[in-house]
Amino acid sequence: MSGALPFTPWLVCDADIVTGHVVRRGTGKGESDGESADANSADANHAGADRSRENYEAIWLLTRRNSEPLGVSKHYLTQRGPITDEDVLSIARESLGTSVDAAGGADDATPPRSLASPDAVPPISVLLCTRRRPDALRRCLLSLTRQTHPSYEIVVIDNDPSADSARAVTAEVAAASHVSITYARQTTPGLSHARNAGVELARFEHVACIDDDEEADPDWLMEVATTFILNPSCDVVTGPMFPAELRSPAQVLYEKFGGHSKGREATRGILSAATVEPCFPLPAFGAGGNMAFTVSALRRVGMFDVALGAGTKPAGGEDTQFFTKHMLSGGSIAYEPRTLVWHYHRSSMQELTFQLNSYGRSLTAYYASLLLTRPQVIPHLIALAPRALREIFSSNGVRVTATAEDFPAELLANNRRAMLGGPWAYVTERIHQRKVAIIGSRSQPSQGQPDHHQLGHGPLGPSRSATR
Repeated sequence: MSGALPFTPWLVCDADIVTGHVVRRGTGKGESDGESADANSADANHAGADRSRENYEAIWLLTRRNSEPLGVSKHYLTQRGPITDEDVLSIARESLGTSVDAAGGADDATPPRSLASPDAVPPISVLLCTRRRPDALRRCLLSLTRQTHPSYEIVVIDNDPSADSARAVTAEVAAASHVSITYARQTTPGLSHARNAGVELARFEHVACIDDDEEADPDWLMEVATTFILNPSCDVVTGPMFPAELRSPAQVLYEKFGGHSKGREATRGILSAATVEPCFPLPAFGAGGNMAFTVSALRRVGMFDVALGAGTKPAGGEDTQFFTKHMLSGGSIAYEPRTLVWHYHRSSMQELTFQLNSYGRSLTAYYASLLLTRPQVIPHLIALAPRALREIFSSNGVRVTATAEDFPAELLANNRRAMLGGPWAYVTERIHQRKVAIIGSRSQPSQGQPDHHQLGHGPLGPSRSATR
């Protein structure tokens, strides 16, 4: 923990064992590190070696087959030095027990899932909430402007009333983009306030959320749209948030904690009250940094709880509460591994400690919110309590089995201790939010409504009001 031993970064790779396509991330060479080569080309190995002269401790590997995510694996390297694309593909095949024939096809190769026709996909409003991270915002926005979806808009919600950097970055990207980009400022602090404001500005019924510390895969929105089409009973779609880089001890430790996927990773599924326990989010139902929903589904459960989420005392839990309420109301969630994004984990130990403590506090704040906003579930929660306590605190519970054996015990202990403060944090934040709403309605009737400006223009489908 003190950093006595030198740290060697991990290489993040995305490899397709059928196409031979390898993308290296986290090489520290700039925006998105979108370095790739076709392993079937004559100079693939040479190029791969030239790009990877840095030493790496291990490889974090997403293995795909015809673009289909098959699984995530970690491989510690016994030798240091150049790593070729063929090296990465060999590791991927070995991890799956898959060989490749002379024609370059993988054994048991399934055909790729066909994306929906561009004429058939619903238009999507992308909500990107940001606060004081202009460089990360630019990186995320650029990935959004490169989406293959034919008809979408981007709504940037700036939750920092004291700076103008987000507006400048948004205007810069919008000026060079064909995509419709709207900038809005939500002066009331809190991620839930920002997301709720973004939903009000969204032109379309289907909304996708991403955070400013992420990058979207180029087909992210098309995969989201296709998932909605293939699962008409699902009003919510979630997907994995994989690491964009592992270049610091804190980033590696976060993955050892289970990352954002907490063991679900590439496991596709339909989540509902009939298939999972809606009040026990382990493995995670998804995460707010990669979720899509219909506006109707969000309105049915009362929007995002402004007493939860980043910027509040609980510092999280608003996404999990939404997923739970959606399932308790009879809704379903499609978890689709193809709808993936890449997340830049916190790079310092101080940030990681704060994040893990926030996770613990927000988990019990989430339960407190259910008790106060859905009192009809109290008998159900009482019956669930023994299982939840066993899974959270036992040495072989779901929560711990997704955590690496060498994860620091003190970080896990701090995470558990933080759970004790969750209920009080939610109650006090709820009181605070009521005061904010009362003061705002008396002094400034428009407080909380975002000031917005459209900065870029692009082809759009019919708006939400036109499709009702």
